[in-house]
Amino acid sequence: ASHEISAALNALSRGETTDGARRAVNHLARHALDRLALARARREEVPAAAAPAFLAGWRAEATLRAALRPDVDLIRDLGPESEFRRRVSLLWRASRGRW
Repeated sequence: ASHEISAALNALSRGETTDGARRAVNHLARHALDRLALARARREEVPAAAAPAFLAGWRAEATLRAALRPDVDLIRDLGPESEFRRRVSLLWRASRGRW
């Protein structure tokens, strides 16, 4: 398994999306989404002073879900979004205390 992940990372570093890379990213994205759901379910337990730190991962869910799409090109499709959309999304989440 670690050899496949290493090969996948090497392919991605060369700008190639391979089946191995897709499988590795899919596995990591599913695991990360599970952890994110758990963290959000326990949001009430986070001290108010620590909550702003969780905004650092505000784009995580959308990026992870995009990585799970079968037709995604890991290099081309998971790049940055427009600055406007990024700022509006962050403002919305921050104003509602949602991460």
